[in-house]
Amino acid sequence: NIMLLVNKAEGQYLLGKQQKSTELKREALKTFEQALNVVSDKTELSNLVLTRVGRVGDVDELIAWGRSKLAQRPDWREMHLVMSRLYRSQGNYEQEIAELLQAREGAPDRQATAIDRMLSLAYQLAGRKDEAVACYRRILEKEPENQGILNNLAYTLLEQGGHQDEAVQLAEKAYELDPSKADVMDTYALALLAKGQYERAELIMRRAIQQLRQEGQ
Repeated sequence: NIMLLVNKAEGQYLLGKQQKSTELKREALKTFEQALNVVSDKTELSNLVLTRVGRVGDVDELIAWGRSKLAQRPDWREMHLVMSRLYRSQGNYEQEIAELLQAREGAPDRQATAIDRMLSLAYQLAGRKDEAVACYRRILEKEPENQGILNNLAYTLLEQGGHQDEAVQLAEKAYELDPSKADVMDTYALALLAKGQYERAELIMRRAIQQLRQEGQ
């Protein structure tokens, strides 16, 4: 059972930290390796294990562990994903991107799309807008009604300038999928403003403000 493995690994590692036992932590990492092998190419379970690995702390120690394993198995996709999470926790977005690109090579379509979602955020955080846009477009080829990605692409195109028509189309589609989200309304209103549709933009912005008030924000 994958949860038993993950719980065992996390418990071992935390106990090892408490007792300052290198041996216990080493055993914990071996158990995490078992879990990563079990969930290979299973995106949801893989994400669960990745999250739990990142929770145990000692990032530098975990990065050293990951590097040693990738030296032995350079194509170990799940370990590249672990490393990407660890580098993000350090704010090292360029190294995170490098690990995600390694993980994406040869990945099945579904997992490649999941990695693209991670990549799009990493590119945004690194200030690499053009590559973020390319990621968003790839995701939408597979998930044309992904509201979050539609919204993010529309907003990024508005930031870049010169794409107002497409930004309006994307933002409007995101809004139509679920008109109750304030961030989606905000992007749609900004897109409408960029196109000079001031009355419609004001109406949408008022709805966004009303929604935020209802949510207590």
